[in-house]
Amino acid sequence: MSSKNLRQFEQLKQFLEQEVLASFREVQEAIEAHAPRNVPTNGTVHQLTIDVLQFVKLVVQNNQTITKFADVPSPAHPIKTKHQKTVCLLLLRSLFTNLEQKTKAGFKTAPESCLFFLNNAYHVLTALRTTNVNGVLLASVVGEDFVTEVASSVENRIQDYLAVTFEKCLGYLLDKNASVVSKKELSKSERHKIKDRFSGFNTAFDDFYVDQRTRCVPDSMLREEIKN
Repeated sequence: MSSKNLRQFEQLKQFLEQEVLASFREVQEAIEAHAPRNVPTNGTVHQLTIDVLQFVKLVVQNNQTITKFADVPSPAHPIKTKHQKTVCLLLLRSLFTNLEQKTKAGFKTAPESCLFFLNNAYHVLTALRTTNVNGVLLASVVGEDFVTEVASSVENRIQDYLAVTFEKCLGYLLDKNASVVSKKELSKSERHKIKDRFSGFNTAFDDFYVDQRTRCVPDSMLREEIKN
């Protein structure tokens, strides 16, 4: 091959590299900029989450081809491994950035926003732990640190969801300002207060039941974790 052909080949390679990297940047920016108020009303897994995971799978499936035109030089890491992990983490972290924005802008109540984030984070966690691409689990591609980070986020959101969901109901029964009743007979006003508290609990629980029926937890294992 002549020196002229070599130069042309190098120019072509540089052009393809720039195009590949620009495509990744465009995808990353599109994920982060996805409309914050575009959310499913029942809090289920968002299509954006499904699409990002599909794109991550495509990156892993086509890693060898991509890295030929998008080298990420680093003396500390092999080019292919670093490129694959870096791109996947960028996409997933961009997804979580957008999900956080959606929890703040797309829902009116704390339980709704908690459940939405929980459904999506759990979906990502399950996909990382179970999706096998070219004989490799996605979890091993992104690294154990990121998987642990997502798992911890899921655990925290489960606790947050339970706390904000039952807070109003339990508030009627666990009134910190209520005095301890030690005498055998209650006054009329004391009986009225207790009656109001149980009435408030019943109303809050009815509202909670109706509200829960409008929400969705598509993953059966997550439903069991919330119950337990």
